[in-house]
Amino acid sequence: MIDDILGRIFINQWAVFLVVSALLLVLAEAGYRFGAGARRRNPEAAEGHSGSVQGAVLGLLGLLLGFTFAMSVGRSEMRRSLVVEEANSIGTT
Repeated sequence: MIDDILGRIFINQWAVFLVVSALLLVLAEAGYRFGAGARRRNPEAAEGHSGSVQGAVLGLLGLLLGFTFAMSVGRSEMRRSLVVEEANSIGTT
């Protein structure tokens, strides 16, 4: 059922991929040109924004790292409990 709905929405997935990729490239180029123009007009003001962008990127990296460790701890704990359960079942037979 879900496949039918998605099949109707995305008639050609390659076309969607190409459109999104092209849009991403166009917007990246527009951002670069906009930033280059702003740096040429006022070089001192452009340096002030790099710190906030760096802080945001490092914050997102910290969140990604935290969620990754949380998932790995959960998997490790589950694996450990399965090993203990198997060892107990071997010991009782």
